[in-house]
Amino acid sequence: MNGQTSGSIGFHVQIPTKLVRIDYPGAPGGIGPLNVIADGNVVSLGGTVLLTHQCGVYRNYAFDIEEANGTSINGTYAWTESFSNYSTTVSALGPPAPRTFNFSGSGLVSDIQFLGTTAPTCPGSNDNESFDMSFSVTIGGVTFPISTMVHISHGYFTGTPRVDSTITTP
Repeated sequence: MNGQTSGSIGFHVQIPTKLVRIDYPGAPGGIGPLNVIADGNVVSLGGTVLLTHQCGVYRNYAFDIEEANGTSINGTYAWTESFSNYSTTVSALGPPAPRTFNFSGSGLVSDIQFLGTTAPTCPGSNDNESFDMSFSVTIGGVTFPISTMVHISHGYFTGTPRVDSTITTP
């Protein structure tokens, strides 16, 4: 105005694009140890007991939500997991419904994959399921799809307990 110039202000808009595994206490490389329990607790990566008196198998994972340039997303956002390509050997199980979690702070997302039952009943020697997980992040009312897809396979495979997670889309 009146021939005056205003100073410019630089700002950076973070746009989440991918999910990567990160080192976290108890989950080096983003992958926690395999936990096989018989009348035990299912415990999150942060040490919170999520379920008691369970029999089954679980593993914790640690991920970071990042921009395309590898910068971690910080702030308040909603994280939604959606599931597809579901298969199981257990007739009582079915595809999980999409789940949304609210976060604030860093881009750390912890995930736990568990297949089990309330003790003293335990899963059978070939009780397992597998599925693909896709993700979106909602920030300020805008939803961003995440390019990363993760394939999960967990349970008992001819008596062998396993929880496997494979990133199938970079």
